[in-house]
Amino acid sequence: MWDYPRRSNRSQKVTYKESESEHEDENDEEGEELQEGGEVVPQSLPLEVEDNIIEKILDHREDVRKDEEGKEYSISEYLVKWKGKSYMKSQWDEAKNLLSLKGGKKLSNYVKNVQEVIESNENEEERENVLVALELRRELLQSEWTKVERIIASREIEKEDSESGETKTVQQYLVKWRGLSYSECTWETPDAIKEFQNEIDGYLARTQQSMDHKTNPTPKNRPEFQKLTDQPRGWLTGELRDYQLEGLNWLVYNWCNNLNGILADEMGLGKTIQTISFLGTLLYKMQVGGPFLVVVPLSTVNNWENEFKKWTPEMNVVSYTGNSDSRAIIREHEFWVETGARKN
Repeated sequence: MWDYPRRSNRSQKVTYKESESEHEDENDEEGEELQEGGEVVPQSLPLEVEDNIIEKILDHREDVRKDEEGKEYSISEYLVKWKGKSYMKSQWDEAKNLLSLKGGKKLSNYVKNVQEVIESNENEEERENVLVALELRRELLQSEWTKVERIIASREIEKEDSESGETKTVQQYLVKWRGLSYSECTWETPDAIKEFQNEIDGYLARTQQSMDHKTNPTPKNRPEFQKLTDQPRGWLTGELRDYQLEGLNWLVYNWCNNLNGILADEMGLGKTIQTISFLGTLLYKMQVGGPFLVVVPLSTVNNWENEFKKWTPEMNVVSYTGNSDSRAIIREHEFWVETGARKN
């Protein structure tokens, strides 16, 4: 079947230009707009901010209280996202306590561009758009932005206990949050993310895998091709069709013979699955430690991530996307270096 290699003599130069997200200046006094799926992009790598600096106003509500005479009155409260802290640590507070803080102008902007628009009946279309965007943000807060997607680093720091005054060692994990970019990672204690123990265990397993990578470099002399006649078991969780198994064999054959190849099946025949199965074969069967580079269109990144999780859930997959800050964090904490150790 593979008496001659399938090759392409075509070459093409592709220029890809990525637009960078504009960084938000903490002294910016421009009006704040509520946008669907909008993200706050910090200007530096993850850091802890001890002082309360308002990064964003997320929501508002009316709270009913009682005065000294027992009479009820209503007061507006605002949900604050603090700079350098996760959405999980957002807090409700009233305006008089927030306006004096650094970033307090963002509260005035929120009231003008969100709260007053909702309470006004002048422009029904604008009001409806703001309500839809606000509801979307509420859903993302509940289902995405407060859920741990991945632990990417750990450290131990010395902190002074506020009660005893003694200095103690504190364990922290650098958390990539679901639905947010790497530039919005934050350092969290194990207690703060204890309900996501599976992600902590996954990070510890990947750390051990990074050490094992030293003993499994890409071989200089590739092994002789041996055709796969049965479905790969153990590491591949799905079932390949016969023609997909044939495509997998062709990819492995090319790799064993140090040949390039183009898998040019028609749409819908599972080129993604065959490629993932090929990488899994290299990692688990050939014991090639990688890393492997997969270049795909930005619009298909989520699909590739989902297929990797479905077919090879144990494989460590990192998506190198996002603005310059996000990519810097990925390079620092997620990429392999030549020795096989993580760059920490």
